[in-house]
Amino acid sequence: MKYVPVTAIMHEPVFYADVEEYVTQIVELMKTEGIGSIIVLDKGIPKGIITERDIVKSCIMGKSNFISLKAKDIRSYPIVGITEEQSIIAAAKLMKEKCIKKLVVWNGKREVIGIITQTDITYNIDLIFQTS
Repeated sequence: MKYVPVTAIMHEPVFYADVEEYVTQIVELMKTEGIGSIIVLDKGIPKGIITERDIVKSCIMGKSNFISLKAKDIRSYPIVGITEEQSIIAAAKLMKEKCIKKLVVWNGKREVIGIITQTDITYNIDLIFQTS
């Protein structure tokens, strides 16, 4: 197997929402940008992630009135991430261990620089097994 850093296949740019932003606005942003997740910030600091699954779950579970829900109400926290120099294999192992489908990619300053998903790994598995 070949070492391939997560930065080779991560998604960027990353999109953000404030903890006080309404979920309906977040859904619109996700639709417009064609993205499946968004990082939730509190005073500029990452404090969670909202995925399509979180949104669907909040609808199904009847979490109060959907229109009044804010990012802080449905975010997943803490954020699970991996550092930029780690490998795709390390990312896959962490996803399996934590039973999640997306990881935030951090740089050395612990800033979010990308997102990597199970789908990204699946579509790029050939990179790991290339011999050249």
